[in-house]
Amino acid sequence: MSKIVDGIATFSGRALVLDDEQIVRRMVEMLLKQLGFEVQSAGHGDEAIELARHAAAENRPFQVALLDLTIAGGRSGSEIAPDLRRISPSTRLVASSGYLADNSGGRWDATLPKPYKLADLSAALERALDKR
Repeated sequence: MSKIVDGIATFSGRALVLDDEQIVRRMVEMLLKQLGFEVQSAGHGDEAIELARHAAAENRPFQVALLDLTIAGGRSGSEIAPDLRRISPSTRLVASSGYLADNSGGRWDATLPKPYKLADLSAALERALDKR
């Protein structure tokens, strides 16, 4: 559920971030917290899968997962998206990359080209979560 504050949608719930660059991961965590989310993050795809499994086992799934499509030395957001869908079908998937070409046949609930601002992130999350 979102509400509008100063022209930006804010949210509640849990978010998962996958990005191999620690500085980017920390920045996205900060932005998501500013928007109202409780956030967990991972530096590679297998770690993100484990976080999603743990969240599902606790019956506290992520409402949204923001996934980088380019992960050095590990599974990318594109590679783990089908696993995340199986683990938690209700989790909305947002592709975030500087190399977005298309929506990969509807794999994503929203896309978010890097770099982005808080308002861009909020709008992408709103699009993704409206697909529930």
